[in-house]
Amino acid sequence: DLTVHTNNYNYTLENALTITPTDPIEITSVSPTEGANGTNDLLLTIDIENIDFVDNYATLFNIYFSDSDLSVSDKWVVDSNTLAAYVDISPWTDPGYYDLTVGATGQSGGQWEYDTYSGFEVTQSDWELVSITPNESHRDVQNLQITLQGENTNWGCCGTPQLSFANSSRDHNSSFNVDWVTVNSSEQLTAQIDISSGASYGYRNVTVTS
Repeated sequence: DLTVHTNNYNYTLENALTITPTDPIEITSVSPTEGANGTNDLLLTIDIENIDFVDNYATLFNIYFSDSDLSVSDKWVVDSNTLAAYVDISPWTDPGYYDLTVGATGQSGGQWEYDTYSGFEVTQSDWELVSITPNESHRDVQNLQITLQGENTNWGCCGTPQLSFANSSRDHNSSFNVDWVTVNSSEQLTAQIDISSGASYGYRNVTVTS
């Protein structure tokens, strides 16, 4: 109700003002909508309605996926309705669809709002690590240079690839140290590694992330 007070009278208008909630934020588009496993720094653009990221009350935001194998390494505001982010997809991520969620403080400020896009697809990469030369060594070896041959890899396009060794795809082994990696061509790398004296015998998985 709205009431006006004067010296002699009070004037009241019932139901004079209606307070309505703001429309919830909504993800309208994500580009690209897919990425291959093993991809780093995939540039993702997200358009969102009913938000103003330039507004001082709407500057806090977060972007995350439904699986920790997809991680956001950096994020920023493009304009009042658009966010961008670099996404890393682990090489062992299972192909399929994953949820992408954006959280932000609404235009009224303070309260967080969330919306989820359920159509981001992780695809199976078509690149392959074909061979490693030499493919065996002893323990307690320093400065061992190895050559890695790939297929459809396009190494060097997006920075220097990273090399890691593990007993399994999720158990990285500290017995190996990678000194450096050099890109010889889009399908060949040379790396220098050190193998500790305490390394256990057996096979190791080798992963190249680029």
